[in-house]
Amino acid sequence: GFQEEECMVEREHHRT
Repeated sequence: GFQEEECMVEREHHRT
């Protein structure tokens, strides 16, 4: 899944 991975990547970037 392309969008699925994108969502995960974005979440990783928002990790604090």
